[in-house]
Amino acid sequence: MRPSAIFLVLLAPASLAAKHTGADLQNFKTKAEVCTHLAGEWDVDLPDENKAEIKRGMNESCGRAKALYPVLQRRYPHDPAVKQLLRKYRDLKSYQTWS
Repeated sequence: MRPSAIFLVLLAPASLAAKHTGADLQNFKTKAEVCTHLAGEWDVDLPDENKAEIKRGMNESCGRAKALYPVLQRRYPHDPAVKQLLRKYRDLKSYQTWS
């Protein structure tokens, strides 16, 4: 086997792990950003229909981001970039579902 082929075989697991890391972190970041955006849209003077739509969106996005938060903490305890991302959205830990 050529040295370059061995190198590629050794890198394959690392590249698969990197793709997985990117997907779960991107999912969290997207949900957290949507949550933050929707929270900024809330206004008590909105029509009830708009309030209900915002509540549904927040329950889905904020709830999913809140669930992913501790998973990412456990999965990447020593990754400074993940720690920084989680610090940015630490308020999600206290999110309460709208009824």
